[in-house]
Amino acid sequence: MRILFILADLKHTGGITQYNLKLIEAFRSLGSEVILVERKSGGFLAKAAFAATFFFRMMRRRPGAIVCTNLNFSPLALRAKSLFGIPYALTVYG
Repeated sequence: MRILFILADLKHTGGITQYNLKLIEAFRSLGSEVILVERKSGGFLAKAAFAATFFFRMMRRRPGAIVCTNLNFSPLALRAKSLFGIPYALTVYG
């Protein structure tokens, strides 16, 4: 299965990043193709580039599912579900 991950920048070293890396590793070990869309730090232009990259990769790669790793990114996943019927999962921490 092809899975698109929406996540924050993986260059950080915190616990959430480590959790996301282990989750990605687990999906890959099960034979899934993982597509990453990372939200880089920055202002409005970085956010716009993130959203554009998400929709570009989603349209081009046609994932079977989306994993959203941040509540703030969930509107993108919800939009993909409503427009294209792609199921998504939201991970929450804390």
